[in-house]
Amino acid sequence: MENRQPQIISGLCAVALGLLLTLSTGSETIVKLMGQIGGILEFIERPGIFIRETYIGAQGWIKERDHVLAHLEKLERENDGLFLALHMKEALDVRESVLSSTKDSMVDLRLPLSWWDRLRINKGGIDGVSPGDPVLQDGFLIGRVASVETSRSWVSLISSTGEMIPVVIRETRDVGVITGDGTGSLWLRYIPDGSQIKEGMTLDTALIGESIPAGIPVGSLSGVTRESDHGITEYKVIPGGSLSRIYGVRVFRRESDE
Repeated sequence: MENRQPQIISGLCAVALGLLLTLSTGSETIVKLMGQIGGILEFIERPGIFIRETYIGAQGWIKERDHVLAHLEKLERENDGLFLALHMKEALDVRESVLSSTKDSMVDLRLPLSWWDRLRINKGGIDGVSPGDPVLQDGFLIGRVASVETSRSWVSLISSTGEMIPVVIRETRDVGVITGDGTGSLWLRYIPDGSQIKEGMTLDTALIGESIPAGIPVGSLSGVTRESDHGITEYKVIPGGSLSRIYGVRVFRRESDE
């Protein structure tokens, strides 16, 4: 019984305080006291309210930022899709134009000493072939007509050291030139410093001059690089056509519409 005395006393005090406040309702002293207590409590709660509002505001900012980033990512994907769709349409238009203006031909002579430089085909002037006409294999540029006879023509291959083909990297739109090294390898040169080019990016003929139409596929980047004698980085190219095995080709007759 002695152990429960403090609890009984505390309870009686609480009841007495409650009765006092109830009976004193409206008392000027009690109202003033309650106002002071409310001010103290408001001062004590103010940091907590500030922290809560700051936390709620931060949550809203994070959600809004995530929403904006997701929207930007969606727009970027849509932009990439539109670019690819537009490029594919342009590529298909070029392909249709090329195929409608090409002449099938067969290789009838390829000398071992000039294997990577040139070959001869069995189509010539009477077939509408002209010097400078692009020569394709499986839709890829492999050379251009160097000279024309009546029923035959000589083709200079893109692997020849004497050829310089302007090309554009499809993904970055950087323009450069591919040349052969005389051993069957192709190298992309004169790319601006800082270009963000990567392995697997594709090359098409560039709209520079009128010797070769723009948009004809050439090949892709292998990822292998080297430095030229002048300290310029060059990029090895994987040709789209098989330059070591050429049997049937198509000649793109640029003057076929005339």
